[in-house]
Amino acid sequence: MANWNGAGAAVAAAALGSFVLVKALPWVFGFAGGKYLYQMATDSTPTAAGISERLQQQEFQMFRALKQELPEDYDKLVQELVAVAKSHGGYEQVRNASMASVVDLRHRYASLLRSAPDRGASEALHAELAILNHVMAGESTVTCNRYVASGPAALTVNDHEMMATLDKAAVALFHAIATAKDSGLPAVEAGDGDWDMLITAFIAAGGTQGDMEAIASSNQDYKDLCPAFAKFLEAALSVEGEPGRHIRTTLLYELASN
Repeated sequence: MANWNGAGAAVAAAALGSFVLVKALPWVFGFAGGKYLYQMATDSTPTAAGISERLQQQEFQMFRALKQELPEDYDKLVQELVAVAKSHGGYEQVRNASMASVVDLRHRYASLLRSAPDRGASEALHAELAILNHVMAGESTVTCNRYVASGPAALTVNDHEMMATLDKAAVALFHAIATAKDSGLPAVEAGDGDWDMLITAFIAAGGTQGDMEAIASSNQDYKDLCPAFAKFLEAALSVEGEPGRHIRTTLLYELASN
């Protein structure tokens, strides 16, 4: 294992671009917006109040969380949906508007996530792990590996439980952003020592050098790629104290800004 020394930062950096959450959230937000369009199709004179009421009545919690945690961003989304409705936009238009909104939100607030309290960052990463565990349980190894690399378009089944898991992830991210805005904590960034602690935890969780190499290269042919990513997240969640917070807030920042 000697050649792992100092490898933490490099492996972590390679892994960040492959995390599925950053790809999944715009998709589930767009899906929910598109589903909503069918509900408002009969409205001849769409209004912000009417659209907001429909969004709040949806089974998805993300719209309620967005209104509660980031009300100005929620109002902006509603106004964009009003514009789409008045232009008689179709499913793709409202889906794209919803997806663009959450991408814009992530990018605008990404830098704040370096100041997120550890609890918020941990909840968001736990949600990421829950998504991955659900995919591993319900999909083939090949499909799971594709999901890690390319997001939810690779899935063969988008069942209600999967949508609920993605919905919880969106709620966790919105909450992390809101708490970061109000935390007053200094922005932090994981250093080499922090990443090395992550790799130590990864090894303790059963991670192997083959796992690390597969993560670093996003090797879809590696049969244990999904379990390796799960171990990586479990390791990130297990590091205690300030080093753990540095790791988790940095991961969350990268997820949002990617």
